[in-house]
Amino acid sequence: MGDYPACAARACSLERRACEHPSLSASLPLRAASRRHAAPDGAAPSSVAAAHWLRQIDRSQRTPQHANSAAAALNPGYTVGNDHRARQLPWRPSLPRPQGFVTNPTVGVLALQGDVREHRLAFERCGVSTREVRLPADFDKVDALAMPGGESTTMSRLLRVFGLDAPLRERLGDGTLGCFATCAGMILLSARILDGYPEQVAYGALDLDVRRNGYGRQVQSFETDLDIPALGASADPFRAVFIRAPLVERCGEDVDVLATVDSKPVLVAQGPHLALAFHPEMTHDDRLHRLFLDRLRDPVASAA
Repeated sequence: MGDYPACAARACSLERRACEHPSLSASLPLRAASRRHAAPDGAAPSSVAAAHWLRQIDRSQRTPQHANSAAAALNPGYTVGNDHRARQLPWRPSLPRPQGFVTNPTVGVLALQGDVREHRLAFERCGVSTREVRLPADFDKVDALAMPGGESTTMSRLLRVFGLDAPLRERLGDGTLGCFATCAGMILLSARILDGYPEQVAYGALDLDVRRNGYGRQVQSFETDLDIPALGASADPFRAVFIRAPLVERCGEDVDVLATVDSKPVLVAQGPHLALAFHPEMTHDDRLHRLFLDRLRDPVASAA
């Protein structure tokens, strides 16, 4: 825990940096840090509460265009454009996260399709609170997001219909939302969908090229045991269920490959994100959900 003057000074420094950019200088009041980041037992506010920078900006005054401009100003690698395939969102925040960025996260589960209930139960067995994400305002109440499997083109349409596309793009762009993405969720976070439709969403949070249904159709679904060193040197294999799974054709140099099938990545990590081509929620084995939470709680590990 830092002392209050130091925390306040850091918060002011971050505010000044934001105001130096024209895209952020238009009346962006800071709001109070969320209760879940407050110091326990009446202790002085931590650096988490004082420097929770972009989450503190009043999003009600920020349009999607404003968010894109802000991300471009603060992140030189950000490409603004209408073509979702050309849009490369930065996976690291442009300012360093304080140590212990999310100590007790609330995990949202994107409730459009897929095993919403099963993901919630898995995370709750890991000791964290969860909530469904159905409306744009729900993004302000979560620290991380689980993106269940489903049909990626349908999910793309539903993200737009329910107004979730812009706030999700904003949170990914400012680096304040780690994602646990399974199957279709991996497709949505990828940089490029090789066999996608023009209107299909690819957020570019993961430097991957993927192919939909790359392992075959429904009748070609399968199960296999994966060796995942990230779970521990002596860990038992993880039973993975593949259902119309995406095939990763290319990984960028910043992507960590944690498991493969036939030399193709099926479990990858980049920054705060963990993406899987299979369905871990169907096995009642919570080790990968727990691994994701561990990465959220340790910014050094998630930046490695």
